[in-house]
Amino acid sequence: MAHEANGIEFASIYGLMLFMLLSLGGGKYMSLDYWVSSKK
Repeated sequence: MAHEANGIEFASIYGLMLFMLLSLGGGKYMSLDYWVSSKK
């Protein structure tokens, strides 16, 4: 939380992960990731 660009860093990392998952076609992992994110 000390980082000012925390949101940007998180968005870039999350976007990269989503892009990789989409490229691999991991729909299962996407839904699981959404579940974890929602639970958090």
